[in-house]
Parts: sequence; C-alpha cells; structure tokens
Amino acid sequence: MLAMVLRFCREEMGLNQVLITCDDDNIGSIKVIEHNGGVLQNKVVNRLQRGVVTTRRYWITL
Repeated sequence: MLAMVLRFCREEMGLNQVLITCDDDNIGSIKVIEHNGGVLQNKVVNRLQRGVVTTRRYWITL
C-alpha cells in the first residue's frame, strides 16, 4: 500500500519527497518504510496523556 501511495504522490501530486512517521516500537511499519526507501531523519519524543511515545521521522525521495 505504501508503494502505491508513493507512486500517487509522485505521478499525480508531483511531489519529490514525502515525510512519513511511525512509532519507534512499530517494527512492521519501520520495515515497510525502510523497504520503500525511507531514510531516518530523527526520533522525536512526545509526551502524551497515554505516556511518552517516541516517533521516527523518515524522508522518502520519489
């Protein structure tokens, strides 16, 4: 599904890059993002009502 969205972003929206985020403990999303060319920019710590959550931020060049 991510590959299809990336193709849409490139072909239909004319984007050159997209930023994709996922929780630091979401191994499945991490693998999918990295398999589709995601390059980790950084990790951001968020303090939410449900506790502290670390978010990974990836850039994908289209």
